[in-house]
Amino acid sequence: MKSKGLILLVGLVSVTPAFAQDLASIYSSSVFQQGVIGMGKPTLEAGQKAYASSASRSDLDALEFDTSSSVERATRQKLLDALLPSSGDPRVQASLRKSIESDAVWESFDNVLGHFGYSSDNLADVTTAYYVMTWEVVNNEDAARYPSGIRAAHQAIESAMATNPEVQSLSDAEKQEACEIMAYMATVAGAAKNELRDSGDTTRLAQLQASIHQSVLRQGVDLRRLRLTDNGFVNY
Repeated sequence: MKSKGLILLVGLVSVTPAFAQDLASIYSSSVFQQGVIGMGKPTLEAGQKAYASSASRSDLDALEFDTSSSVERATRQKLLDALLPSSGDPRVQASLRKSIESDAVWESFDNVLGHFGYSSDNLADVTTAYYVMTWEVVNNEDAARYPSGIRAAHQAIESAMATNPEVQSLSDAEKQEACEIMAYMATVAGAAKNELRDSGDTTRLAQLQASIHQSVLRQGVDLRRLRLTDNGFVNY
């Protein structure tokens, strides 16, 4: 069977047609523009050759974090506070609340990471999945065709983060919050993309893709100019 990419591994998450149709509006929220997320953007121009890492084992270990249920609750409340005002439609608000308050989104994201041997308790692993999944959504691409490219992208992001003093100074709570927000954004975007594609709603699919493109662009990464190769992400 032909692989259909990382976003089709989010099998625990389904979204209603109404929710998928109105999701584009949430991605302009400032909650998706945190500085921690932007710290993970890879230097893309030279491909994998740019990432000869000088990171020590302790630098790499610092990308892992211990999770806290209190941080989880606070992050979900932050998402609710930021995203509920994005739509005046009670149906969409109900779907937003359900998607944030249930565990399905994060369980699906864990499933995606586990499929590739990554962990949701590691900032570089989560950031890699975030960029790969949003790239797939924006470009109608299938990253699973390039397993070595995903590994190369991970190496790039891991090296950049492990040698960044700002990243190294982050608390476990800051890393957990950023990871949970990235997980929500990427997973819900993937589920919405699947729903809109399967229903043939090309207009709203294009709106969703444009909104996610702009959201990630504000972090300094132009997903439309990236190509995933066996050597990782490169500009074209």
